[in-house]
Formats: sequence, structure tokens, C-alpha cells
Amino acid sequence: MPVELRIHGLGGQLCSITGERYWTLQQLKVAIEACTSIPTYEQRLLFGTKALGFAPSGKIGTWLPRRETEVDVTLVRLECAQAAWLRKLEAEPWNLFLAPADVRADREVVLAVVQQNGAAIEYAAAPLLADREVVMAAVVQNGYALEHVDPALQADAGIVLAAMRQTRFSQQMLRFIPPDAWLDRNFVTMVAKENEIGLKLASLQIRGDRRLVLDIVQKCGMSLQGAQAELRADREVVLAAVRRNGLALRHASEALRADREVVLAALQQDGAALQYAAEEWKSDKSMVLAGVRQRPIARHYASAVLQMDPDVLKYSLVGKFAQKLKSSVAESRHKTSR
Repeated sequence: MPVELRIHGLGGQLCSITGERYWTLQQLKVAIEACTSIPTYEQRLLFGTKALGFAPSGKIGTWLPRRETEVDVTLVRLECAQAAWLRKLEAEPWNLFLAPADVRADREVVLAVVQQNGAAIEYAAAPLLADREVVMAAVVQNGYALEHVDPALQADAGIVLAAMRQTRFSQQMLRFIPPDAWLDRNFVTMVAKENEIGLKLASLQIRGDRRLVLDIVQKCGMSLQGAQAELRADREVVLAAVRRNGLALRHASEALRADREVVLAALQQDGAALQYAAEEWKSDKSMVLAGVRQRPIARHYASAVLQMDPDVLKYSLVGKFAQKLKSSVAESRHKTSR
């Protein structure tokens, strides 16, 4: 739905623009430049008291009131020196280290820069290294930016998770996280629910907390590997883990890897879990069939006799054909949509 954007300067209304909510901030600035001849890099826009920043890809619909069809926006023209730096940093954000102190301390400028190059936060003024929104923008773009931020935010679970996701939970990220963070139950819980590394690095007390571990493995089954031995032998905990991720069976106690219900639950979630089951189940036709029906590769973990069993072969081949057909259909739809 179109929206009328009335642009005001310090001396009154400058222009009126009919825009769309899906426009980026840059598109709006280009439209303003066309009407007023004020270069985009000299424009600082405000909606009420909220500065809209300089990130060119930001959608204006994120700050426009939903049902409003007419909105007032204030334009403050930047000083020539600041505008020149902003223009330079838009094209080369890594040059923030060359910028004068007032530019490196400008929150909106730094926010725009780190959205393009998170590592540039290293050169921001100290107060901005403790600004959660600025830091979050940086680590979302480059997880390794976590190295340069305020220590308090290096122990912030939300910030750490965003950084770890961006780096696909790289082990190298661990050196930037304060050791004390792994003593914090809330921090560990948030991380461990997404990746097993969280519980592995937690304190022994946390790893032995049954209620906490049970809550975690229901979200991330592979976190079972970080639990204390007695919990990896706890039937309820292990069942919760394998129902979330069948391959978590690998970390269950020997007794539970021989438990029919536990193994069957794992196979129904991921047939490849057969490789971690007790040997007796690899020779059990009903269990092997449960595995290959879910995932054809399970056949390779069955006993030699069952690998050549006609029923196992049939389900294995049917499963492979179905997976191939599914992939082919998905690829065809993707090509059609382009």
C-alpha cells in the first residue's frame, strides 16, 4: 500500500513523496535527492525522535506505522566533512580506522558500517563496543567481530549465539567467550539448545542437572554427549534426546543402546542411528527394516546376512528411489520458480 512521505527540513516542508513500504532506506533517499538535490550521503532522516540510520538495505516498512497512509519525516543535512566520510565508508567500510574520532563515535554511522563489514567494529569508539544493537549488527555480519566487543557482551548469550551461528559454530569462536560464561545456567541453556558445544563446555554441576539437561536435549538431542555419565544412562533423558536426533544414540550408555524402545525411537528419527545400536539389533530384521524405511543408508549398518535380505533390499531401494524423486521434484520446482 502506497504511503505519502512528507519530508521536512529545519525551515519547513521540503517535499512530498509517494513511496512503498517495501522501499529500502536508500530508495527513499534517492527519491528525496531527486526532489531536493540534497545528496543521499548528506541526508540523516528521523521519524519522530528515531534516527533511521544509514544502512542502505533497511526497509522503511519496519518503522512506518502499519495503517498510516501519511507520515512526516525530518531531514537533517549533515556537515560536509561528516557527509564525505559517510560516503567514503558506504563504499569502503573497512576505512573506518582512518576516520576522525567524531565519525568513529557516531552511532548511526558505525551501525551502517558494521552492517556491511562487521569486523570494522574494531575501530569504533569504546562506548559503541558496549552498545548491544551495534554489536549485534556486527556479529550477525561477521561472527568473529566478537573478539573486539566489550567483555560484558562477550558473555551475552544472544550476542554469542548470533556470532556462533554466523560462523557455523566454529571452534575458533570459543577463545572470545569468557570462561565464566559457561558457569551461567541461562547462558549454557541458550547455547546448548542450538548446539551441543554449549553443554560440553558447561560446569560439571550444570552437566549433571537432570532437569536442565532434559530441557536442553528436547531442543538439541546431540547435547546428550555433554551430559554427565549418569544422565546418559537415564532412560527418560536419552529417549528425549534420540526423539529429537536419532544419532544422539551414540552418546547413550551401553545398556540403553541395547534397549529396544530407545533404539527404535532413534531409528524412527534417523535410520542411520542403527550404527550405534547394540549388535543384537543389527541382526534383528524388524529393527533393520525400521531403519531402512526411515533412511536407506541404514542397510549398511545391518548384519551381513540382513544386508542381502530381499525385504531389506526392497525397502532400501524403494527409499533411495523416493529420495531421488523427491530431490528431482524439488530441483524442478526451484528451476521453475526462477
